[in-house]
Amino acid sequence: GMYLIVVRELFRFARTQGMHCIDYESISLPKFSSTPHKTLYLEHFKLMIEVTYRFKWFRPIRDRAILYMLYGCGLRASELLFMKKQDIQGDKVVIHGKWDKDRTMFLVPSVATALQEYLKERWDDECEYVFVNRVRKSCRTHLSHSGLKAIIGFYARKAGLWPIHAHQFRHGFACHLLEEGVGLRTIQILLGHSSLITTMRYLSITEQQLHDAQLALKI
Repeated sequence: GMYLIVVRELFRFARTQGMHCIDYESISLPKFSSTPHKTLYLEHFKLMIEVTYRFKWFRPIRDRAILYMLYGCGLRASELLFMKKQDIQGDKVVIHGKWDKDRTMFLVPSVATALQEYLKERWDDECEYVFVNRVRKSCRTHLSHSGLKAIIGFYARKAGLWPIHAHQFRHGFACHLLEEGVGLRTIQILLGHSSLITTMRYLSITEQQLHDAQLALKI
């Protein structure tokens, strides 16, 4: 499966360079095999979202927005926790990543809806952070790492899943894009990686796979 992804990426690049080769879109990509303890797949994410609708009080509205932001934007935990309301700009959000590197992410409709529903119900508008610890009382501090861990763990258990960590949403986001045929360079930008090599390692693409893929190019 990963071999075909690398081959497809190589043919995509060859086309951009004006080289004659097969149409990369004709290479169908298989689904990743199920390895639930490593990757959070879309179906797992949807199960957790469904759980948030079982409760009618306010906190699940916040938690649903958190889950959507993690999976829909591929955020690091720290990027989510330190996000400020001023970072949200219509259907975009400015992400403050590692080493003071900012990137802009688009909010797809489902993510934007969940986020706006939460912000509309926010009790305290004075707090600059988007996600706060207390949801119905005045609070000026952002949600903590332990708080985020507890939220994710709660919905994972209720959905009948294994113990899930925030970073698995980010990895699931990247794998989902890769399955849909999105190029590695684009995924690198969306993840905020400084090097394409980091993205390749993140998605377990090895040098041997790249070498084998290059051998498949008949020129």
